[in-house]
Amino acid sequence: MPHDPSAIIDLVAGCRLAVQQVVGIELDFTQDTLPLLDHYIASATGSREEITHLIAPMCGAYFGEVLRRSIGPAQWLVPEAGEPWELRLQFEEVFLELNPVGIALEALMRETAVGWGANLTVRRRDRVCVESSVELLGDVREDDYYRLSLRYEVVEQVVRSLLRAAEAAGETEQRFTADDYRRARELSDRTLH
Repeated sequence: MPHDPSAIIDLVAGCRLAVQQVVGIELDFTQDTLPLLDHYIASATGSREEITHLIAPMCGAYFGEVLRRSIGPAQWLVPEAGEPWELRLQFEEVFLELNPVGIALEALMRETAVGWGANLTVRRRDRVCVESSVELLGDVREDDYYRLSLRYEVVEQVVRSLLRAAEAAGETEQRFTADDYRRARELSDRTLH
């Protein structure tokens, strides 16, 4: 799967236009605009499946761009076929991969989107560190669990904890590439079968 951000740019433009038409405010790629996006998603929740699958890619692309621009550096991995369930945002300074479109789909459906990669993927050795850092955020009400503004805070907390762990281990100069993620996925596939 090559890196082709043009698909993301188009989806983000569609999201910004749709939200401005509904909410009346232009999204500016900051964390502060995520509650506006949450409001837009809440107004679309319960839409027909076809609409949901149009809205989720747009909202997910915007959410991913907010993550990439403010928490990154991160790169998009865009599949050749352009299938939204295969999109991934891969962070460079920490090993963290996720599908922002899957996260947006969960926000629309208010349930887990199996097979969409909405979960945060980290290295096995980092799981305890990540789980401990997320626990610091405390309990979350069911209504808030799927909000993109809360998911942003979770990703931010996870990145911070992974950076602290890397610093403590003397691994501050590491950079993860698409090849690193591909190799990890292949290794995971081999050990699970």
